[in-house]
Amino acid sequence: MKYGLLPRGIWLIFSRSFQVALADVLQEPAPALVMKKAKRNYRSILSGVNEFDHDDRFVINIISCAMLAAVLQSVENPYEVSEIQAYYEAAMDTPIMRFFATHSGVYTVKGQASMKRRAERSREITNPYSWKFTYEPGITVNQYSAIFSSCGICHLMQELGLSQYVPAMCAFDYAMNAMDDTKFSRKYTLASGGPCCDCHYSHSNSKNLN
Repeated sequence: MKYGLLPRGIWLIFSRSFQVALADVLQEPAPALVMKKAKRNYRSILSGVNEFDHDDRFVINIISCAMLAAVLQSVENPYEVSEIQAYYEAAMDTPIMRFFATHSGVYTVKGQASMKRRAERSREITNPYSWKFTYEPGITVNQYSAIFSSCGICHLMQELGLSQYVPAMCAFDYAMNAMDDTKFSRKYTLASGGPCCDCHYSHSNSKNLN
């Protein structure tokens, strides 16, 4: 993947919160030095990732994964999954993340139609760093399910020897959906050896009908 505007922008937006969380959550003694190393690792990791189709929104997920992986490669202390889960949630809980979480537009008729099209297109994707999934509509426009049969994060983290930390990223799904007053649930995850990631969403706002 080219180190273009999107990877540069995501680093610029989140590097500060990732550094602050290093100090506040992990008590790293030299967070600025860790992030300096992580930036080099971030570019190196992304250089080995296949280019995404121009309309594949999952590219954001893989870039975020690369950022966390770069930090994990740059710290000297080994951390438990629970510690990295707390770190990642703190690092990602920023005003801009909350803005995007609450302005996704997915809980509208147009948003649900777009989700259906994305699911259909995903079946043709050959990029192992992206995701394949099926879409199941809910009773109302504020509910739906996405059943994932492949996961780009699992693929990348396995390549990097960091598979044990994938659940730390998976856990953020709950926090991110809570930002948008959405109840998120699932029974299985690919990261834990399940047959799929069965993600179910139920948004509390019943006014999104357009």
